[in-house]
Amino acid sequence: MTERTPLVLIGGVKKQLPAGDTLAKSIVGLDRADNTPDLEKPVSQPTQDALAKKADLDSGGKVPAAQLPSYVDDVLEYNTFANLPSSGEAGKIYVTLDPYTDAQGRTSSQFRWTGSAYTPIIASPGTTDAVTEGPTNLYFTTNRVRQVLLAGLSTAVGGVIAATDNIMQALGKLQNQITVLLGSRRAWAGNVIGVNDGRAVLASEVGYCLRLTPAKAITMTLPGGTQPAGGYGYLFRNESDFPVTITAETLIYSSVGAQANSFLLAPGQWAEIASNIGSWVVQQRGRLDSLPPLNLVDNTPDVSKPVSTPTAVALADTGGQNLAYNSAFLKISAADSRLADGWEFDGPGSPGNSTGVLSVVPSFITPAENAQRLTVTNLTTSAYYRSLVNSLARIFRVGAGQTVTASIRVKGTAGLQMRIFIQAVDSRPTAIAAPASGFFMMTGDPQTISFSYPNLPANTAGVRVFYRAYAGPSVTDGVIDMARPKLEIGSYATGWCEDTVSIREDVASKAPLASPVFTGDVLRINSPSTMIGAGITGNSGVELGSWQGASTPFIDFHSGATPVDYDARILASGGNGVSGNGTLTVTAAVVDFNADLGVRRGAQSAAILIRANAGQNRLLRFMTDNAVRWDIGTSNSAESGGNTGSDLYVNAFTDTSGFINSPWGINRSTGETRMTRAAVSGPFKVGQYTLATLPAASAYEGYEIDVTDAAGGSKRCRSNRTNWLILNTTTPVS
Repeated sequence: MTERTPLVLIGGVKKQLPAGDTLAKSIVGLDRADNTPDLEKPVSQPTQDALAKKADLDSGGKVPAAQLPSYVDDVLEYNTFANLPSSGEAGKIYVTLDPYTDAQGRTSSQFRWTGSAYTPIIASPGTTDAVTEGPTNLYFTTNRVRQVLLAGLSTAVGGVIAATDNIMQALGKLQNQITVLLGSRRAWAGNVIGVNDGRAVLASEVGYCLRLTPAKAITMTLPGGTQPAGGYGYLFRNESDFPVTITAETLIYSSVGAQANSFLLAPGQWAEIASNIGSWVVQQRGRLDSLPPLNLVDNTPDVSKPVSTPTAVALADTGGQNLAYNSAFLKISAADSRLADGWEFDGPGSPGNSTGVLSVVPSFITPAENAQRLTVTNLTTSAYYRSLVNSLARIFRVGAGQTVTASIRVKGTAGLQMRIFIQAVDSRPTAIAAPASGFFMMTGDPQTISFSYPNLPANTAGVRVFYRAYAGPSVTDGVIDMARPKLEIGSYATGWCEDTVSIREDVASKAPLASPVFTGDVLRINSPSTMIGAGITGNSGVELGSWQGASTPFIDFHSGATPVDYDARILASGGNGVSGNGTLTVTAAVVDFNADLGVRRGAQSAAILIRANAGQNRLLRFMTDNAVRWDIGTSNSAESGGNTGSDLYVNAFTDTSGFINSPWGINRSTGETRMTRAAVSGPFKVGQYTLATLPAASAYEGYEIDVTDAAGGSKRCRSNRTNWLILNTTTPVS
């Protein structure tokens, strides 16, 4: 019997197993298959991998918080805003148990990190300030209230305004009362009151009032036409009697029938016009107290009114421009110490040896100024005198047709006399005319004397003023001190200007004026410690300072509404007699120039100095409009010796003036330069050294140099703090 062997399908091909072979799993390609019931089969790896990518569910059927993305559950809770981390994380929500209000007034308990600060998360506007105004429900504004129309206003109801009235009702009551009062107003003109409306007036009403002075009476015009039954009664009462019960006993004057058209009411009395005398129905009432007193008023047109005494006094205290040079006598003549600069002494002697000794002494007005003193003997009342006069080099510049007034303060021995001569001169200068004042008798006390020269003659280019001392009727000797001479345009002597205005003319001789308009070189305000000069003509200028010694002149500017010592100040100091050798200091918060600022020194070195104490920044700041872009300056680090501190730096700023970085800096003590980055478009050369001149490697760790005489040629080297190593090697250079 032939033994049959089983047939198997292997790889899609029928094969017959050898006799005696067992059919194994590998023969049929199932060597990796387990004979396991389906209910017991393990989870395959691909299934495990797929499940690992799915979220778990907790006992409640929800995804655990740990498997949620950060934006879903990154909510961190803190007690207060102050407990929040100094630096937050983007994408997280920070909740505080206590609400927090920031600097903008926003209140919230939820915040997010912006990268630089916590910002509140506002679920609702919070306040009406954050709600945009709509077209219907508008915000309240004062201007809108003022523009509301008074639609529905009624003036039909009068009476007292009540607390229960609304605004429209209150305005209506007010207008009603005003209309009623205006409707019963009496017309009046001068001292006459018209009472022609015939309106019945209650006895309790105050009526209409005019004031009448005790020196006046007033006429009250009565109604015309037919008289009412019982005629008119006139009742006069003092103001203190009103109101009273009107009875026949209070009647001062009454009449029945036709009455005169008017009567006089005594001052301070009431007048009442009543009809039906028996029952005293009051028709008109008026109280006449006073009218404005006009007895001192002149009926003069405004353009013709004279200058009042108070106005004249105020003008005298104010003073006009003083054309006299060195009128406080502060500058002494270089040629004669007895004389003030710009002034001369003249006068003939007499057979009796008339003398006049001149000297400069402290002024009898104020020791801050000087007076010119004349000590005289043997004067006469006419031929023999002594004078103080402005020099020919200091002609007071005025012109033809002008009127001038000369004045001076004097204090002289009682009994001596003075006169003032004003001498008009032409351009040569040659005298044209010299009118004189009368005699002024000295009293021993300070006096002011003055004299006017009207309508200066043709060809006048200036004037000289002679302040001349004469003997009195019985006094020939004595002392006269003269102070504050003044020459001014006009015929009114305004008195001395307390700011000591005078004219300074530094040119010894000058061309005459071509027109009768004063033009000086410099207008100066001076005292022993202060002087200011302002140029009027061409090639002139402004001067500030003392004539007599060192000073610190300054200009203060006051621009704000709130009074302060000054908003800005320009001050000069440090002068030593050499032109342009002082220091000008400007004190202000900001000094703006609306043009290019240049420093020009010609053949000399030029510099811009930026000074501050150690520990303070000194910098140049570059801005776009009001936003900072760059600073070039020195640090505010302390200067503690060894050349440390005040290092140079360049700072960069954002578009909103925020600090970015310091891209460049130089250490003052080491000279080390640091940059955040560098791009060199041309050749770049490092320090060149020889083996004999190598710097200490310990001082330059990380630095690179070229060693020009290294073995095999020049080598680029870097310090490792111990040696200079050939670049990209560990070999010390040799």
